[in-house]
Amino acid sequence: VPQTSDLAKMNQRLVEASSQFKMKQGKGTIDVWWLFDDGGLTLLLPHILTTRKKWKDCKLRIFIAGQPERIEQDKE
Repeated sequence: VPQTSDLAKMNQRLVEASSQFKMKQGKGTIDVWWLFDDGGLTLLLPHILTTRKKWKDCKLRIFIAGQPERIEQDKE
């Protein structure tokens, strides 16, 4: 279980990393920050993309926040 200080450091790194995405994107780009997997994103994205005609042809970019050293553990 991550400690509060670890979460604070991770949040700070996310804020710093997000500045690289401040460039203006062309029309039709949806950026999603996936912070943890609780199943909600799996339900939300299809709903958004099918209920809004203007979003159906949008480019979708998903940014995943996590700990690289946990990749193998999280795959299980």
